Amino acid sequence: MDSIGDFRDTDCETRRSFICYHSDLYGQTYSKYVLVNLQKSWREAQSYCRKSYTELVSVRNKEENCQIQKLIPAGDVSYMGLFKDAFVWSDNSTSSFRNWHSSQPDGSGDCVVHLRQSRLWDDLDCSQTNPFFCYDRTVVRQILRIKVESDQNVNDPDITATILQEIKQKLIFQGLSAHAYLQWKQQTNGDVFQREEKTRKT
Repeated sequence: MDSIGDFRDTDCETRRSFICYHSDLYGQTYSKYVLVNLQKSWREAQSYCRKSYTELVSVRNKEENCQIQKLIPAGDVSYMGLFKDAFVWSDNSTSSFRNWHSSQPDGSGDCVVHLRQSRLWDDLDCSQTNPFFCYDRTVVRQILRIKVESDQNVNDPDITATILQEIKQKLIFQGLSAHAYLQWKQQTNGDVFQREEKTRKT
């Protein structure tokens, strides 16, 4: 951001001052935005803010833009938290967490490794062979019995699919993972529901 509040793109290795965001912790009052008048690359600035404050500043609306703009000396340009990142998680997670080594990513590849000694990240060619991490999928099986009252044929595939989807949405609302897999337990004749005849009172 420049001193008139406009955004500019720049090479991340260019050394500039930067603005950190500082959250209010344990009831202590801090200045929310802090101009750090040290010349650092974007990655170095990000690391500095994370160690000394909270994070490089994000701008979410015009009011915040004005507050941050006032900190930048006339004619100067300072780093903020917005950056271009083409890397995405393979499970489509929207996490914005990044833990790059100070000189990375350097464009040497489209895949990311976790460096053993520094515990930071590096990009490399996807054809290289390396150890890898997997999620351990814990399978928990639970059977639910439900009773349905309807004048329609509830064993109709469209109806059973709709009922299952509604059950899943309610369970997700109560804390079930959206990736959980639900299925009907079918009887030997292929039906899901068993008709229960009502007994007439005499």
